[in-house]
Amino acid sequence: MNVIATITTGGTAFNLTKAEYAVLRTIEQNYTSQTANRTYENIPTSFVQYLRLYQQVLKLQTTYKTNANLEILLKITSEALTGALNSYGLNAQAIELGVQNVYLQGVIEELLSNQSSFTAYADITGTIGMAKTFVLAPLFMYYIKQYGLPEPGVGFEPNKLAIILTALENSGIDPY
Repeated sequence: MNVIATITTGGTAFNLTKAEYAVLRTIEQNYTSQTANRTYENIPTSFVQYLRLYQQVLKLQTTYKTNANLEILLKITSEALTGALNSYGLNAQAIELGVQNVYLQGVIEELLSNQSSFTAYADITGTIGMAKTFVLAPLFMYYIKQYGLPEPGVGFEPNKLAIILTALENSGIDPY
């Protein structure tokens, strides 16, 4: 047994192995801190990885069930792991709803503007001006509406682009 730490609580000492510590540290770094920092897009989405970590925490709960203090901390850990995965899902749903809302607002504006337009024919004289308009792909347009314009030189964040791409595809909107 490769002991990394000894936890003493209630007069009883418990040896935490390097592998057990690694499980707890992985949950903290990849799941709970991402939730606390509201960087939901950085939470791993592998359900297999989640299940393995959850199973390992349950094993720890069984190992340390004789100590109520450790048992409650491990219960909080397993619930936080599940909460982090749920918060990723809720964040993705919120983004998808935001994309749909922006799309529908555009449809409504287009419908309303077409109702008030008409063509008038007359002899008109004057000058002609020309302008070049660039249209961003919907993927980048929705990214900017959701997260704002990236700082110069930083560029678009791939994890956030992936979430927007999924939301557009799920909504039946061509991202390109």
